[in-house]
Amino acid sequence: MPRAKKQVSNAVELSAADRRDFAEFLSASHDEMKLWRKCTRTRCQRERRCYGEIDECGGACAPKEWARVRRTVAGMRDGQSERAATRAAKAAEKPRILTIDYGRLGRFVFEVNDEGKWTLINSSRQGPDEMARSEWERLAPEGEG
Repeated sequence: MPRAKKQVSNAVELSAADRRDFAEFLSASHDEMKLWRKCTRTRCQRERRCYGEIDECGGACAPKEWARVRRTVAGMRDGQSERAATRAAKAAEKPRILTIDYGRLGRFVFEVNDEGKWTLINSSRQGPDEMARSEWERLAPEGEG
């Protein structure tokens, strides 16, 4: 009977030293966040460290914070230093803020998500809340059309 072909991933094979460094980084991150406090295993709480799979435990106990740790490790795998990878992971969490200042019409602040959707966060209109059409046309920039 013929054997099935072995699945080959396109991921770069890591050296033993890289795997050890990443495992130490994950373990240190786990200890720094003190995730053993949230664990349901009594041994983890008693010994004050994780005795399970660190990556699974981190993802279950603190998903948002552990996502940053995973992005940091991915950056380190791409060749960045730990410090640069941590900065990039933190920057990826912050929402993009876009401010549009229309002068006398007001200043509008939008948050732009990953899909490109804009959400109005803040607006500071100058003058009365209701503006007549004639005043809007006078203040608005000239457009095509």
